[in-house]
Amino acid sequence: MRIRTGVAVGLGSAAVVGLSWVSGLEPRQLPITAGAQVEQSAVVVPASPATPSSSAPPTRSRTSTRPSASAPPSAPKVVSGTVKGAVIRTQYGPVQIRLSYSGKRITDIQPLQLTDSSGTSVRISNRAAPILRRKALAAQSAQVDMVSGASYTSSAYLQSLQSAIDAAHLG
Repeated sequence: MRIRTGVAVGLGSAAVVGLSWVSGLEPRQLPITAGAQVEQSAVVVPASPATPSSSAPPTRSRTSTRPSASAPPSAPKVVSGTVKGAVIRTQYGPVQIRLSYSGKRITDIQPLQLTDSSGTSVRISNRAAPILRRKALAAQSAQVDMVSGASYTSSAYLQSLQSAIDAAHLG
């Protein structure tokens, strides 16, 4: 019963956000899943050359959902933001990443926490994080190979990344 309730609440939140985007309103907060946190989001609408120069707000027709044949197509909205991944605990310390995105594209991944239980753990994490970042950015996914010799860091890094991708609805 709990699983159904959680799914219904999650889908309800996604529907509200989706309806907000469709109606042109900027959502205040994206749904958060798997312990990930959305830090910020923005909606960017590029200006159309055919946009009137008047300061009056644009009007929306509610009678038709199709644009008229003479109207230029509207520019797509690009949603950008930053999402914190879930904190993944390992026997060598916690791992958490922050993901930046624009549209459906991952633009940056930064570690917020890396394993730190010993000097060796810190060295391993500091060596593995840039490799994992490079691979994930190239793949635009958390589905990349782990770094040899850094299995705990790699696994936790990729789990945190996947939770951020899920929270940002990129996958």
